[in-house]
Amino acid sequence: MIFKFNKVYIIESLPENEMKTGKSLYEEFFHHNDVDNRYDFEYQSIKNANGFKTFLEIVFSEIKDKGVFPIIHFEMHGGKEGLRLSSSEVIQWKDLAFRLLKMNIELKNKLVVVFALCYGVHFLSAFYEFMDFRTPFAGLIASTDYVKAGEIKYGFQKFYKMILETKNGNDAIKGLNELINEEDRRYSFLSCRWLFKEAFVQYLKLCSAKERNKRTERIIIKIKSTNPNAEITKIRKELKEYLHKNNQEKYFITARDKFLMYDLDGSNKSLFAIEYHEIMGEKSTTLH
Repeated sequence: MIFKFNKVYIIESLPENEMKTGKSLYEEFFHHNDVDNRYDFEYQSIKNANGFKTFLEIVFSEIKDKGVFPIIHFEMHGGKEGLRLSSSEVIQWKDLAFRLLKMNIELKNKLVVVFALCYGVHFLSAFYEFMDFRTPFAGLIASTDYVKAGEIKYGFQKFYKMILETKNGNDAIKGLNELINEEDRRYSFLSCRWLFKEAFVQYLKLCSAKERNKRTERIIIKIKSTNPNAEITKIRKELKEYLHKNNQEKYFITARDKFLMYDLDGSNKSLFAIEYHEIMGEKSTTLH
């Protein structure tokens, strides 16, 4: 995936006694790697939840009013519940998701989010209920496990060096992971296309059959009221088969076009192309 961006925000909230990897990245790398001033870089140290939320509103205002296309880079502790700030307050994943969603809608699905923190992939737990809404990001860089300060400091210098040179997220992730020896702790690049695919598979498993059965029974009740002698068993079977094929594919198209924002920006159709047969023809087992 090629990133579209013109500014990088580094948002940091770490305890006083810990290495400020975000500040180090800003001072040691960004000041020396944009000689032609194509990009803006901003570092913000956050003390508490109120400051965190206020700054994200500032970012949104710059997106809306100044034409900023950002990479938002978070440097703080992460876990199953959300982001832990230096004040020990926790920003719930769902709260963060809605704030990023607001930005990504304004950007028409161009937002890139980087989690330089432990267990950032838990952020995805907020999304499987988003099937009827829109994606909060175009691309997400996150780790499935714990990360070390040294890996963050030097790994992300390499990551951003490649991003500034090529804007290619996949190549930059490879560079980042070269500095992490253990394969099961490496960072993943997750696109909104992958997220939609995972969410739709979950929908098929948990919701599709249940809703199809409800609709079948509603139709059967109507048939019985008008034709008491109808062959209900046969009709029920045929109805389920029909609804299974037609409803799933129609819902897929509706959900995809909204979630991936095809309806807001036609270029998303090629950037995040995915078809119904791709999901039905394979099991979603890998991150890509």
